[in-house]
Amino acid sequence: MQMSRLSTLACCIVVCACERKTPPAPPSVEPPPAVETINGSERIAWDQRAPNATELAAIRYAIYVDNSRSEMSAISCSPGAADAFTCTARLPPLSAGMHTLELAAFVVDGSVLESARSSPLRVNVVAAAAASMPPASSGVPGPARHSPFDARGPRPKPEWDGSTVTTSDGLAFQLELVSDELEYPTDLAVAPDGRLFVAERSGRIHVIPGSADVIVSGGTPLALAVDPEFARTHFVYAVYTTATRAGPAFSVARFREASNTFGDRVVLLDNIRAAASDPSAALRFGPDRMLYAAFDDGGDATSADDLSSAQGKILRLNADGSTPVDSEGATPMYAHGFQSPRALAWQPESQTLWVADRRAVLSAIVSAGRFAGGRQRGLTRQRYALPERMAPSAMTFFRGDLFIASDGGRHLLRVRFDPRNPMAIAGTERLLDDQLGPIRAVATGPDEAIYIGTEHHIAKLVPLRPPQ
Repeated sequence: MQMSRLSTLACCIVVCACERKTPPAPPSVEPPPAVETINGSERIAWDQRAPNATELAAIRYAIYVDNSRSEMSAISCSPGAADAFTCTARLPPLSAGMHTLELAAFVVDGSVLESARSSPLRVNVVAAAAASMPPASSGVPGPARHSPFDARGPRPKPEWDGSTVTTSDGLAFQLELVSDELEYPTDLAVAPDGRLFVAERSGRIHVIPGSADVIVSGGTPLALAVDPEFARTHFVYAVYTTATRAGPAFSVARFREASNTFGDRVVLLDNIRAAASDPSAALRFGPDRMLYAAFDDGGDATSADDLSSAQGKILRLNADGSTPVDSEGATPMYAHGFQSPRALAWQPESQTLWVADRRAVLSAIVSAGRFAGGRQRGLTRQRYALPERMAPSAMTFFRGDLFIASDGGRHLLRVRFDPRNPMAIAGTERLLDDQLGPIRAVATGPDEAIYIGTEHHIAKLVPLRPPQ
């Protein structure tokens, strides 16, 4: 992407470094033209004073588009003159027409300490292209966005689009392409209105149908969950990793969705140590409308059974991040003893929580209310070894069966249960074996379709007829 006058003339932002417990100084903007005409694909640039790169990394930035706030992500900074750094970031998706842009700097130290906004910048978007543009470099090379278009026109549909998938007992699906504009998805959530929210490794949520919007600065989202009250709140929750001086760490945050963008970030949990290699986490709302968050053991197997840490645990939280009043021991710790949990799913009939671990272990957890006052704690009742080298990445229930996605095994594993004992596995079968490549995400939609995320595609299995 080329720098436009928006970057070099209108947006020379200067924000001062600050003490951790003092809000950043407000950005100041050189007087811009009355209106800057852009096409939406430009990058915005500013100068940031900081004594060193460590202090620079503590400062984050929010952009306000017509008073709607979102955090800027994939920011690239390079040393400039003296103690200044030149920083750039891509613009958020902008519709055609007039918009007012403002920047603010902030730090997080237990709470968000944000500066006043910069002077407003008025832009006229003549062609809104930002929604389909790839993110700026975050210092870690990543794959280019997969596009259905090339120099010769639209990309041909994959061979599997429109094919039929039939299970051993006669359950038939039609496999359909939904989107081929994904960039290494990490999780998938379906909103009540049928829209798909897809977390991408690049640090943004892709909305289908719709657009994409950055949600984290310098982090990788690993899991998404939609508020059970989404129709009223429009809240979407995410677990993502961030870089700290001690190594990677997990954060859990809540966002408010509005017109396919995500803003008003509220951090519910922070600084939970993550494994340095291939961090794993999961996030889902349970049938009790509580938020369940699972984290890996941070690379230390002994921490999984250490009840004083969140590593290797499943936490049960209220939607605002507080501890439920019916939790045993007044702690959100619900279950422990996990190495690298990657997926959570509830069995509809039994309300049993199933947990898939990256080390190919499937665990069944029941909620026990046997403690004083009926307080809740999860007890692991069964553990099953999954096929070797399967490396589960996601799972969902569909008509009583558990469907487990595998990026390493490149298939979808269907697990059937004994109708007399919902925790006993009666049989398994592999579906889509190496047909779609690595399968990274799976979810069941309100339309009773199974949505599947691969490296660059979203597909869906649409049921054609019931089992014979």
